[in-house]
Amino acid sequence: MLRRCCVVAGGVVWIEFLIGGSGSGPADHFAACRRRPQHSREQQVLAFSGAPEQSVPVTVTSGFRQQTLSGDDAATLSESPESPSGAVDSTFSSTVSVAAGQGEEEDVVLTFNDLNAGKEDMSSASGFTMAWDRAKSGQVSMVRFGAPTGATDEARAVVERQAMRMLSLPMVFPTDAVGVGAQWTVDSRVAGESAMLQTLTYTLTSVKDSTVELDVSVEQRPTVGAIPIDGGGELKVLSSRTASAGHLRLDLSQALPPAGNVEFTTRVIHGQDDSPTRVTQDSSTALTFGNP
Repeated sequence: MLRRCCVVAGGVVWIEFLIGGSGSGPADHFAACRRRPQHSREQQVLAFSGAPEQSVPVTVTSGFRQQTLSGDDAATLSESPESPSGAVDSTFSSTVSVAAGQGEEEDVVLTFNDLNAGKEDMSSASGFTMAWDRAKSGQVSMVRFGAPTGATDEARAVVERQAMRMLSLPMVFPTDAVGVGAQWTVDSRVAGESAMLQTLTYTLTSVKDSTVELDVSVEQRPTVGAIPIDGGGELKVLSSRTASAGHLRLDLSQALPPAGNVEFTTRVIHGQDDSPTRVTQDSSTALTFGNP
């Protein structure tokens, strides 16, 4: 279920999303705990606590490439991307300051300053906010955007798009106690050049006090099995593969990872049964928290 409304208050335009389980929202998250053998007998329930003020540099890069191949090029095409690092069409960086409430559901508020998006003039969007209601497990139920009333449409759209890329990396813990070596998955639907179903696999590599270290892998697949083409007919999705690499260091008392990087490239290959021609689409994303 998704609801969207706009409210102008205190010089800020608020856009509100309610995330439900229908898969229709901008990023619907479902934590599916599929635990695997754990190396540690010491187990605990991981949960975020009330976050103090926090300031973290965040960089988001994204890219998209499409090509049509035939003959030997199509025949030798690899179904998997060569590397998690793919094309970079845009780079967005900012200093994100965080404040969070207390209680069973935390109202986490992120404010974006020091905006840099290359040649784009982002000054009017400084102070853009993204707030979400988050359970102790990390499950997000509602997202609200707040753009300064003087923000240009272009600057607001850039920050909102990159904020949603951050939200597409949901850090959700299982409700069961886990130890080092545990793995669990978080399934979601994310937007981009085309809507994708995404599975994040987290592996717990270390726990010390409130510091949690996680390895992260990503797998994406299209939400539809074919796309229409001009003149009638359609191109089927023949394969979808993701190359990914990632590691995050979390502080359970803070809302965002103080350090870490996750990057992935998804290659979707389209074609027809009676044609050797193939259309490939490579979509790449990288998120870096803290200074590289």
